[in-house]
Amino acid sequence: CGGDDLSQFADGSFDFVTMNMALMFVPDRVKCLQECARVLKPGGKVLSTVWKENAFVACIGKSMAKLLHPKSPGAPPAINPMALASDNAQEDLAAAAGLAVVHAEVYDMPMHFPSEEVARAAILIPVGPNLKALEEDGMAGATTKFQDLWLDTAPEVGIVKDATGGFPIQGKHQMIALSTP
Repeated sequence: CGGDDLSQFADGSFDFVTMNMALMFVPDRVKCLQECARVLKPGGKVLSTVWKENAFVACIGKSMAKLLHPKSPGAPPAINPMALASDNAQEDLAAAAGLAVVHAEVYDMPMHFPSEEVARAAILIPVGPNLKALEEDGMAGATTKFQDLWLDTAPEVGIVKDATGGFPIQGKHQMIALSTP
């Protein structure tokens, strides 16, 4: 089901709702949290995690913008992995949905691609279908061009190949626990 329509579940059905790296992809985030609150039992909890900083995602966005708009990269899409990176983003949404913040914590979440081959494969996970569609629409070699752009753009966001040939990537996540009143 969609995060902003949990109508298939009755009011007060759950003790916990978890959203791991999901809230930033829901079109109506307040409605999503209101739906979570509705399906929770009294005193129930929502646990949500989002990216706060992520060089991997930043590089994907910059590379895709360069691929699609080589002369003037466009704005990031409305639904994007970094949509809740600003300070208090989840907390403000929780307040708007009538949920109370029980706990919020930002923590380091480093990643490491051990080789260029792994990096080239990993960066296709979030955008592979988009690249396939571009190729079907006539942009020959979109996947390889994107992978090359990602490798060229990586240093702009602090991703630099290490002595082992791998790519250490810094990131921060926020975990927030919310409660019904």
